[in-house]
Amino acid sequence: MDTSHDVLLNLEEVLQRFCLLGNEGSMFGSAFEFFLIVEGIYAWLIRPPSKRAIENRRLELEIKAAHIRTRGSFGPERLQRYLLSYGVKAGISRIRRLRKTLGIRGNDTDHLHTGG
Repeated sequence: MDTSHDVLLNLEEVLQRFCLLGNEGSMFGSAFEFFLIVEGIYAWLIRPPSKRAIENRRLELEIKAAHIRTRGSFGPERLQRYLLSYGVKAGISRIRRLRKTLGIRGNDTDHLHTGG
């Protein structure tokens, strides 16, 4: 796996070749435009995760743990109340989106409780 430093070196090499060869037939209008693209990619590579991304990762772990503790029997609304009892505040839509991303679904237990 390339580190961001390796990727940067590869991009610098491409930039040098581009500047030496000129821009005939290139999809970039000029070497300066290409430089801006490389600079943007580099900035993206070294940018730290956003506060929301960090919070989402923590919430994903909380959702996984709660799903295991509750044996998968909670839907998103009930899970929200459960997490709140542990001091974890999150909106219902956010919980739904993260559960979908994680592939977590509540167990459908209604069919187990037939009268009789």
